[in-house]
Amino acid sequence: MKVAVIGANGFLGRALTATLAREGIPAIRASHHGAADIPLDFEKPFDGPVADMAGASHAVICSAISNIDRCFEHPAETGRFNVARTQALIAALHARDIVPVFCSSDVVFRGDRGAYGEYEAREPTTVYGQQKRAVEDYLLAGARPHLIVRLSKLYSTDETDTSPIRQTIARLRSGQRVLAATDAMICPTNVMDIAQGIVRLMAGGAAGPFHMGPPRDGWYTRYTLAMTLAARLNAENLVDACLSADLPVKDPRPRDCSLLNDRLRAQTGWQPRPFSADLDTVMPR
Repeated sequence: MKVAVIGANGFLGRALTATLAREGIPAIRASHHGAADIPLDFEKPFDGPVADMAGASHAVICSAISNIDRCFEHPAETGRFNVARTQALIAALHARDIVPVFCSSDVVFRGDRGAYGEYEAREPTTVYGQQKRAVEDYLLAGARPHLIVRLSKLYSTDETDTSPIRQTIARLRSGQRVLAATDAMICPTNVMDIAQGIVRLMAGGAAGPFHMGPPRDGWYTRYTLAMTLAARLNAENLVDACLSADLPVKDPRPRDCSLLNDRLRAQTGWQPRPFSADLDTVMPR
């Protein structure tokens, strides 16, 4: 197995590159900025860069414009990157017999009930979710080898982490108030676990969609997660409960897109850890 990591300098790309190196799996780093083996710009033709990936068995597509409100405010601009150019990249990969591994999102689901399986109806309510579904549809309709990995919110135990968890901790430590919805679920997942899971799926020859999220004891409401963090600082008084409708966002977020990971466990015998396993590392007592 040899893996091209597209978006190698991003949050997930760095974790995946590190995991491949640790496992002794050859990797090709592709990115439009920073250190990379192959310069890859989504605004330029893909034929040359993909030809330079010769020998790769898989290519993990980590690159995306993932800001939900930006996608809502600029659907044409972000849609070109997230849909049209991503589909063109997939076509170029397939032409070289490289299996694309598409990093999708839990927001391809409506989010009105949660606990979604891989093959349930996808009815995204956000523009970003619609863009992810469009790429999934392209893969599913093409009947060519592929992997789709649906992700929830990612975090890292590294101090440079910029995830919502780290942002919440920073606000609490500085004495700022935190608005947290009691009716919105969040399933924080360690980015290194995601990288490990993707490697396991590729090595096992897996195909189709997989949900890469923690077990049920790793599901929180945004309020219970904020309170869990605040309790470490004796700052529970800084957490203000609200409803999803009260959050200051441009594109309303689905309330509950929690993912069942049964198919992942059946394929690999493994699942990502719950956030509680990392709490002492993220916020030492």
